[in-house]
Amino acid sequence: MPVFQDTQQVMLGYSEFLSHLGKCKFSDCQHINEPQCAIKNAVDKNIIQPARYQSYLENIQEVKNS
Repeated sequence: MPVFQDTQQVMLGYSEFLSHLGKCKFSDCQHINEPQCAIKNAVDKNIIQPARYQSYLENIQEVKNS
């Protein structure tokens, strides 16, 4: 598993997220709890696999706790 330095690296580490980045309501969206999030919407539509999104959330938490 890659080691990420910051949350931006985490986001960029998920290639399936890339086409959705910049399409959220908020430009500083972390794709966790924000409304109108393009990443969460893609997960809801099974465009992004829920397991990959869960992995993203775990990596974000690790970065925030370090």
